[in-house]
Amino acid sequence: MASSSFTRRAKLVNGRFERKYRTSTGELRTEILEDSSVGGVSTAATVSGELVSDDISTQIVSEKIAYTVTNNFVRNSILVFLSGVNVTSDITVTGNNSFTFTSDYSNNISTEDNLLVYYVKSS
Repeated sequence: MASSSFTRRAKLVNGRFERKYRTSTGELRTEILEDSSVGGVSTAATVSGELVSDDISTQIVSEKIAYTVTNNFVRNSILVFLSGVNVTSDITVTGNNSFTFTSDYSNNISTEDNLLVYYVKSS
């Protein structure tokens, strides 16, 4: 008797990748996938507080890689977008309200770029 196996495609649901599967007893379950770079369930945390968006584009100057936002933020709540591209994985948090881009960015950030930062304000 032939048998077959297949894997369902994962879907993005509420900011995480999930896929449905059936157990050997026929129960339908949801598998939540993790990513080695972004993380997932095991690295996630529930954070409550005020979500702030800061447009800090005016801070951009030639070869500058260190930036400061208006408020202190909850660590691991920061998201950084450079001209609409999420570049959060290319920053290092350096203080309660500051971060630095990797050195590769020193020659790649232009005063024509937009620098938007989203974070949960620390209380």
